[in-house]
Amino acid sequence: MTFAKCTMALFAGIVLWPLASAAQSLDSQAPIVIDADSGVRNERTGVTEYIGNVNISQGDLSIAADRVTIMYRDNQVATIRCEGDPAIFRHHVDADNDHLVGMAQSIDYSLLAQTIDLTSNASLSRNGTNLKGDTIHYDLKNEIWRARGNDTADQKRIQLVIPPSASIDPATPVERDATDTQP
Repeated sequence: MTFAKCTMALFAGIVLWPLASAAQSLDSQAPIVIDADSGVRNERTGVTEYIGNVNISQGDLSIAADRVTIMYRDNQVATIRCEGDPAIFRHHVDADNDHLVGMAQSIDYSLLAQTIDLTSNASLSRNGTNLKGDTIHYDLKNEIWRARGNDTADQKRIQLVIPPSASIDPATPVERDATDTQP
């Protein structure tokens, strides 16, 4: 990874702090409600697939997609994979009715890890701040995102748009995991 890419990723982490700072934790005890045009469940593999205008909600989180695959672990929903053109997730993040909105061709929502992975033409926005990249990983519990471009995809680099009213507290440190090799 080049120095320029590392610098851009670090800069993006600093300026997107408002994007993540007010996120509420997910209500993992809330029921998951799914509606779709059709569904198929394989009891042997524990995989359920929903097709056609799929809508999922759990507490303050909602997802809309064309196709959704749900994988179970120990009789609990572990992962929800969503595909669409685009698939969209929306998470209510604070009392001011702000929403964290993500879009991509593919969204993987891990309920166990409380993470969302957006892949292929990914975007993440909140309060007018918008992040775009080929892939975006968002840790809902720890309020940390990582984004990257892809030289062979439409989104070759990440792009960040910050509205004029967004401000950053310079006293707030930005931490990076020393074992992480990607932005």
